[in-house]
Amino acid sequence: MSKMFWYRLLFRFELYKADSMAFQSLVNSVFEGLYDDFQAIAPWGRKGDGGNDGYIRSTGHYLQVYGPKAGSAWSPAVAAKKAREDFKKLMSQWTDIRRYSFVLNDRFQGVPAPVEQSLQKIYSENEVNTDAITCAKLTDKFVKLEDHYKIEIVGGIPSGQPEFIDKRAMGELLEHLADKSVDLLSGSKGLAPDFEKKIDFNGLSEQVGARLR
Repeated sequence: MSKMFWYRLLFRFELYKADSMAFQSLVNSVFEGLYDDFQAIAPWGRKGDGGNDGYIRSTGHYLQVYGPKAGSAWSPAVAAKKAREDFKKLMSQWTDIRRYSFVLNDRFQGVPAPVEQSLQKIYSENEVNTDAITCAKLTDKFVKLEDHYKIEIVGGIPSGQPEFIDKRAMGELLEHLADKSVDLLSGSKGLAPDFEKKIDFNGLSEQVGARLR
């Protein structure tokens, strides 16, 4: 099994369990590894971050990051409102805004229509390029990083890899993680009933099994 497969898989695990500041930290790590002039912004004072969670100076590309809790029934309407309101803050407090990206932890479900419609409206009214950066796009960026950045983010890939892994079983596992509550993802020992059987079936080593657990 290729290194690329493992890196993508482990990064997906990180995205599934990340929310709020953990998700923003992942986003920052990816962008800092890709762009020398990326600057993460921390909230300060009453004005917070002014709608700017980080930006690439040379291209005027600004990010607003939104990571709803894992397993929560988050509202696309709330996310769309946040995209609009944070852009207004951005316009009033920052300069040279050429691109605005709403980075969303959609857990590979896709961009909800209200969010995309808000971004389209921002573009039509302000002539600033807009887009949503989803988990799929963020993963594509992650795999372009040099290996030492990847290792810092996901902890490296397992050693003693099996020759064959059932990708369908891996997909089922990912869906299971996406559907579980944040409590499970943040430390519960609860597992899918046939989890151990799948580990045995795929011939995974104990080290890899421990990583998946």
